[in-house]
Amino acid sequence: MTADAAAIPEPTTQGTDRPSPRTTALVDRALTLTAAANRLMAGERERTEAERVRKRVSEMEQALEGLAGVVHLAESLAALSGDPIDTSAVSRGLPSFAEHAAGRPSDTVFNRAKATITASTTAIRQAVTAGWATWAGQALRDLPLTRLAVLPAEARAAMGEQERTLRALAQRSSVTAAQMQRFGEVRAALGGALDTVVDPPLELRLLLERLEQGPVPLGHLDDREITLLRQVGDQIDVRRRHS
Repeated sequence: MTADAAAIPEPTTQGTDRPSPRTTALVDRALTLTAAANRLMAGERERTEAERVRKRVSEMEQALEGLAGVVHLAESLAALSGDPIDTSAVSRGLPSFAEHAAGRPSDTVFNRAKATITASTTAIRQAVTAGWATWAGQALRDLPLTRLAVLPAEARAAMGEQERTLRALAQRSSVTAAQMQRFGEVRAALGGALDTVVDPPLELRLLLERLEQGPVPLGHLDDREITLLRQVGDQIDVRRRHS
């Protein structure tokens, strides 16, 4: 190698292979902003997911409140009638929901659980409605209401109002626990009062119903009817017509 060749300087890389300080600063800034943006996006996704779960849990709570309400109705009717209502539907779907409810359940899991709760609520409500109609109707028929006919007017009016209250409650297709309790209380009071009254003969009851329609001339009553009326003599007034 000649001396001239050895004197040729090596090519320099300064300013070509390494980025300038300005470029480095811009890159670092971009990386910082990107990281910050990623954190914000992750936080937004977290908030969106948390809001989704919160709303679905609220829906589940409302559905469970409805289920608890009809179970309370079933228990109230059972206590009143002595006949239990089937509430086994309450536990349907719970094992499956518990199995998939870890962490944050998907909408599919929530939807299935809510549908199961709704179906259980409907089944129990239908059982309560049918049970109430059957029991309340029979409870009314068991009352000796024919005895009302021989009661004094004031007592007959008061007990007649109780009878109307019972019939109105018995005919309700949607009854509350408070209304069930009211039915039981009124029926017990009316039944207790009627238990102290002797069953009237059919002839007397029909005769009293006839008198309820208006005055009957004494001459239109035979001796047997007059004898029957003596059983409720404290309720009968005999007056002479002045014209």
